[in-house]
Amino acid sequence: MKTLLTILLLLVPGVAWGTDGDSINGAETSLGSFGTAAFVFCDGKIAASADTCSEFDLQSSGRGMPDYVILSLDSANNCDAGYQVIVNGATTTGGTAHAWGTLDVTNTALVITTPTHRFLAGVTTDAGCDASGGTGLTVNMVLYFRKR
Repeated sequence: MKTLLTILLLLVPGVAWGTDGDSINGAETSLGSFGTAAFVFCDGKIAASADTCSEFDLQSSGRGMPDYVILSLDSANNCDAGYQVIVNGATTTGGTAHAWGTLDVTNTALVITTPTHRFLAGVTTDAGCDASGGTGLTVNMVLYFRKR
């Protein structure tokens, strides 16, 4: 139960620390019939930031491709309406982008079941986000691996 609560807290606004691609919990966590690994996908994007989230290799946790990926809009503090993060997948690093979904004020989470693209990247619209008193646009993700 404590593990489940810890994972859920990772998806609650205001708990992202680090930069794009950083591990949140530092190690894989066992949760029932799944193992999980949590990462920052896109950290603190503001108008002055580049409009991209660093490419992320889904196999970076060392377990191979995850069975599920959940991306969650962690914060949009001090952002005007119209902010968004478009999540793209690519088979090769820097490869052709294939849109998986968009996170915005209406859609704050995205579930990817059996991802077919190894690399994730994001494109942000954060022109209305500023750093004065806010953390900007942040997206976290949790990778889920079935125990075999």
